[in-house]
Amino acid sequence: MNNRSYIHEIARKNLGADGAKLVTGDESLESLGVDSLDVVEIVMAVEDAFGISIADEAIEKHGDSITTNHIAEAAAATGAVDLDKERAA
Repeated sequence: MNNRSYIHEIARKNLGADGAKLVTGDESLESLGVDSLDVVEIVMAVEDAFGISIADEAIEKHGDSITTNHIAEAAAATGAVDLDKERAA
């Protein structure tokens, strides 16, 4: 599993039962019933998992159309996360 897939998995776990609706990472989180507080919780979980801090602007610029791919790209923009790198099992 690479880091991008891992970020999608973090989102799925944070969404609970609704996480099953997250298939490609291109789905708008709002379309899945995710509110802004849930988005903040997902971002915080990603930050904790990678020991990074994602700029608020990197998330806010997507507004209601934010996807987990946007969150992954924001994590990569910190310079500390290589999305294609495989995670140790």
